[in-house]
Amino acid sequence: MVLVLGLGLVPVLCTCWCWFRGVSRVESSQERNRIDTNKTMNHHENNEHRRQEDELLQQQQLQAEHLLSPEGQKVLSILGSRSKSELPPFINGQINQAVNSIANEFLSKVRTAVQKLIMIGNVAEAEREERERGLTKTIVDEDWYDDERKIAKAIRYFPDVLSEKKFGMYPIMWAGRRQGGNMAYNLKNLSRIPLLAELGSELGQFDEELREGLLSTYADEEWNVLHFIICYDRIENGTTDLVDECFSAVWKRLRQNNHLKKEDINECNLVGRLLMANIGIFSGTRLLYFVDWDPMTLTIPCEPEHGNMLPIHWTAPEEISDIQDSIKGWIMMFSSFEKVMNEVLDCIANYFAASASSSTTESSLLMSAVTDETIHLEGLYTLLCKDPNDALLQLPKHLLQEDGRTDDNGGIKAGTSITMLTSLSTSTSTDTVSSTSINTKNDNCTQSSSDKK
Repeated sequence: MVLVLGLGLVPVLCTCWCWFRGVSRVESSQERNRIDTNKTMNHHENNEHRRQEDELLQQQQLQAEHLLSPEGQKVLSILGSRSKSELPPFINGQINQAVNSIANEFLSKVRTAVQKLIMIGNVAEAEREERERGLTKTIVDEDWYDDERKIAKAIRYFPDVLSEKKFGMYPIMWAGRRQGGNMAYNLKNLSRIPLLAELGSELGQFDEELREGLLSTYADEEWNVLHFIICYDRIENGTTDLVDECFSAVWKRLRQNNHLKKEDINECNLVGRLLMANIGIFSGTRLLYFVDWDPMTLTIPCEPEHGNMLPIHWTAPEEISDIQDSIKGWIMMFSSFEKVMNEVLDCIANYFAASASSSTTESSLLMSAVTDETIHLEGLYTLLCKDPNDALLQLPKHLLQEDGRTDDNGGIKAGTSITMLTSLSTSTSTDTVSSTSINTKNDNCTQSSSDKK
């Protein structure tokens, strides 16, 4: 009996033993993982603590370097007493000789420091150096002008640094370019552009044609400083909004001080460059700013030397390319194209609806479409489709106005021959013959517009 019971407990004991060993192994594994995790955390904590100690030591060293030694403090105190005439004349004479002996070296060091302040090359180095100098703000900050006032004070001691080139570029040119290995913008450096332009004008450091360096170019480049700060590269990241704000603030201040002028939009082809350049993510706000300032810029070719393509032409591709050969790709392409075209047509329709009544602007557009050979016939077609009757009736009147044959009240001057009136109104004879023909033309225009869509 006992033997049978003993044999029956063997499997149970074996199972328990295996379970116990498994639990022990799991606990051992968990314990090892826990120890490894603790070691890793301690390693990271030690590294972070070491890094913080190194930064603190560097800060202490920088502070020690920037602090005056006891001897330096005594020198400033003596110079202060001399300026207040608190010392005997003989001592003042000796002080003057001592100052003259070190003046060149002293001024050279201070001038180099001012030059470095406004011409910082590497972004990573610039950020570190600007933290050391206390320049931690940008032009969009409320207290930026306090720092700017200090910078201006330093530059006024050495005005020639504004017109001194480094690697072929003035300081104001360096400020508006992307720099460093990651090709990022130094926004603090960028924020100084209006100040550099103002000081360049005040201190007379540039010729008139360079306009304080804003119209200067590097070597054989066609782009000047205005191009770089208006057609800047825009990459979507965590600082995109801040970049836009800084550049926008720079434009507005330059415009306020007449360093950015309305004629620059056309003469420098700012809108054309903005549309043609590969500048990353497009900003509609940037385009509207300059179009609202000078709407006529939309009528100027983007590249006059290469054809008469207007800004609107750059928004429509001339050919389809780089499309993946797949059903999904083609469907997406055509659906996207249809969506964009519908938006454009809706915009045009809303414009026409808002200006349903005849206006001087609309009549001028019609007149320009008829007489200007550079305007495509599609433009005239669109105006005629809106209201053929009114358009054809208004055209002779405007032709008479252009010819000076109308009086101040808009009536026809005496002496205008019947023959001329007949020749000018030939295009409107369909209106007096039959209203059906006009309705038919309206229907045809509507159908043609539908076919175009």
